[in-house]
Amino acid sequence: LFDRVYGMSPIEYLRSVRLEYAKELLLSGEYSVTEVSIRAGFNDTAYFSREFKKYFSYPPSKCKIQS
Repeated sequence: LFDRVYGMSPIEYLRSVRLEYAKELLLSGEYSVTEVSIRAGFNDTAYFSREFKKYFSYPPSKCKIQS
């Protein structure tokens, strides 16, 4: 039922929500990639970076605001 409504599995949906939240945190410029990965619910920063790049087609380090 979830798949029919959202077009993805519950795990994929949760991952997409976490990654969108992570992108918002990165764009705020207040947190490092490591801090963002933890705040978004990823225990492994390397895994977070791989999933972020797979989802957005660029690494999280390119998402941060350059000051």
